[in-house]
Amino acid sequence: MKKILLIGAWALPLAAFCQTTPPPAADTVQVRLHDIEATFLRGNARLLAEQFALSGAQAQVIQARLWDNPTLMVEQMTYNPTTKRLLPLLGRSDEPGKPTTEQAVQLQQLFLLAGKRSKRTAIAQTNAQLTEQGYQEVLRNLKYELRRNFYDTYYLLQQIRVYDLELAALENTVGNMQILLGKGVVTQGNVMRVRSLLFSLQNERRDLQVELADRQSSLHVLGGRPLGTFWKPVVDSVALSSVDPQRFSLSAILNAAYENRPDLRAQQLGITLQQQQLAYQKALRTPDLQVGLNYDRAGSSVPHYLGLNASVPLPLFNRNQGNIRSAEWGIREAQVRSQAGLLQAEAEAELAYRKLQEADRLVRRYDPALLAV
Repeated sequence: MKKILLIGAWALPLAAFCQTTPPPAADTVQVRLHDIEATFLRGNARLLAEQFALSGAQAQVIQARLWDNPTLMVEQMTYNPTTKRLLPLLGRSDEPGKPTTEQAVQLQQLFLLAGKRSKRTAIAQTNAQLTEQGYQEVLRNLKYELRRNFYDTYYLLQQIRVYDLELAALENTVGNMQILLGKGVVTQGNVMRVRSLLFSLQNERRDLQVELADRQSSLHVLGGRPLGTFWKPVVDSVALSSVDPQRFSLSAILNAAYENRPDLRAQQLGITLQQQQLAYQKALRTPDLQVGLNYDRAGSSVPHYLGLNASVPLPLFNRNQGNIRSAEWGIREAQVRSQAGLLQAEAEAELAYRKLQEADRLVRRYDPALLAV
């Protein structure tokens, strides 16, 4: 780029910088950032997949609220030795008042105790919130990548435009020097140095074209659109040049990170989830109650027996000790990960702030006329 500026100081008038360079694709579409972001929100495959994952996590909340289904058991006598009948139904061959055909029905329902269902629902809700923060984090990263590629494309086009103008001027200079070489005004060494510079600039322009193609590919992938058109960014250069990085302070950037970064919110939700897991594992120590209703037609000393039963496991050996201990360690792990994530976010915000300040100082050193291309 230094070579470009040095040559441009004498080879071209300033007005030449306002010319345009033909885009590298036959079909060119001018797009603004908000247009391409709208396309991105509708068509990005990864973003759509995250939305489906979020809908699935929200459906798990519905599932967690549901009661367990009742259990129905029906028993039918296969052969009645008294009446000599196979699969007798409803005692049609029995003597009145003396049922010998056996049918039994049992209906049972499980009741979760110690608030297990509500605790299970709370865990599902937190998992849904975590999935939502994961979606927001993917959206944040993809938006950053989209905007970076958009503005990289914009500035690459400006650079290529300058290279085209400089190469045209330098090629003209080489032609003139060839004439002067024939007249003995310049030496062959001078001509070779200029030709070497021309070759170097052509290689640099080729590298810019390759990078531009890479940015275009990324933009189309992010936007969920096939290649075939060239997206030429349209940027409000006045608004862009009016941005003053000096008005941002490091403390304000850090505060914005604390409030808005989805990964930090997800880490806090991770602590909440582990605490809910601990409460749920402790609730699992309490046995659940299973209540049933039995009907027995002829298998009891009392014909047409109707009874109520209840069962509960005795927590003599397994009181969920291991899972409770694991959940306690999970809380500590989540807390440490949250602290590490906070330090990482602070470091990233500070690094971005330092880069912004350095880039701003670098831009201010250049002649504005050379940047207004």
